[in-house]
Amino acid sequence: MKMKTHPIRTFAEDSRASVALTFAIMLTTLLIAGGIAVDYSRSSSVQTSLQNDLDAALLAGATQSDKTEEIRDVAQMYVADNWRNKFGITGDVEIIVDKPEESVVRGRITVQVPTTLMAIAGISKVPVSVASEIQMAGQNLEVALVLDVTDSMAGPKIEALKQSATELVERAYENESSRDHVRIALVPFADYVNVGEINRNADWIDVPLDTETTSENCIDNYREVTGTTNCRMETFSYDRDGVTVTGEQQVCDYEYGPPTTRCFTTTYLNRWYGCAASRDYPLDVRDEQWEVRVPGAMNVTCGTPGMELTNDDAALKQRISDITTFGNTYIPAGLFWGWTVLSQNELFSTAKGYDELVDGKPIEKIMVLMTDGANTRSPDYVGKNHSANDVALANSRTAELCTNVKSNKIKIYTVAFDVIDENLKDMLRDCASSPQNFYDAEDATELQAAFANIGANLSPLRIAR
Repeated sequence: MKMKTHPIRTFAEDSRASVALTFAIMLTTLLIAGGIAVDYSRSSSVQTSLQNDLDAALLAGATQSDKTEEIRDVAQMYVADNWRNKFGITGDVEIIVDKPEESVVRGRITVQVPTTLMAIAGISKVPVSVASEIQMAGQNLEVALVLDVTDSMAGPKIEALKQSATELVERAYENESSRDHVRIALVPFADYVNVGEINRNADWIDVPLDTETTSENCIDNYREVTGTTNCRMETFSYDRDGVTVTGEQQVCDYEYGPPTTRCFTTTYLNRWYGCAASRDYPLDVRDEQWEVRVPGAMNVTCGTPGMELTNDDAALKQRISDITTFGNTYIPAGLFWGWTVLSQNELFSTAKGYDELVDGKPIEKIMVLMTDGANTRSPDYVGKNHSANDVALANSRTAELCTNVKSNKIKIYTVAFDVIDENLKDMLRDCASSPQNFYDAEDATELQAAFANIGANLSPLRIAR
């Protein structure tokens, strides 16, 4: 006997089939939609990376040649070395290069990016295209490299700085035409800046005459050391520009002879070694009223003298190589003298006016400030030196100088090198002309990358779009 299916059961079975079909359609739709989102995000990453590679490739090509084919060959090689096998893309990536004008180089790259989930919908690849334009800007640049050379930079850190600064200079003068447009000054700083003993008689500095006095002093009950016992090695520590340095030294118990009177002839020198102190506030943060002279700081040394603006890259690199470390950190000293070498007041003879035109084009003034540590010194206005320890005062002077320098349309780049202090990073970030002009370099490799990035902006080659 044939059994009839109950209508309710038939309806339930049909309903389950309908739901399963609907779910399958919805799942496929969701997968495709999710795949589109994933693959779109991936293609965006590809586009960003490809754009950076194309910009760098065209810059590399245009730096080495002005001929279209040679630019294309260099750019092609650059992309081949840097792009191969990125994001699962295989095969050669072809660059199209043309020069619509003598001073313009254009390039375009299109790649096919493999998809993931979009392949469900039959889309196995999506095209990604980028374009770039390089211009020979011929812009006039005056640049001050304001570099921290304090004791805390001693050792591998100062060598990393020298290498990074040297490569920046080399990058700035890669193209021969740069000599007509780019001039760079060097301002090494610690607690002082060495403005050069040659400037002793300049009308903007007040330096006393060097003197030498001799006197005889006698000590009663002087006991001469006659022997040592119980010599041993003991550890010691001291503060060097905010960094605790430890080591070992030999310590002995001394044996002394009978008391006697000993006389000594002592010569006292009062000498200037090129170090500049600070004018009284507010002139120590202003580029004005130069009839009020800068006091020369006596009987202190301050490392390698700076260099005025020059396009002599060989001399610049030699001076960078000569840098030695010394002293403690007073960032305003570097900022102030970095400003003066760029100033239209022509404290130093090579700076052009802020609004002056050279070959009909304006001058862009740039300061690169690098430090590895916070302020540990401040001015002693009475003693005419920087031996005080008012960190809050030093930080205040730093912030005020940054504001004043930028108000003269000087672009500031700041680089924190191996800095842990977040307050210092914030101060350097605020000092920079924009957040993009601040670099936080945790090690030598990142310092080199930061200077390379800044150096790329000092070339007459410019990324126009």
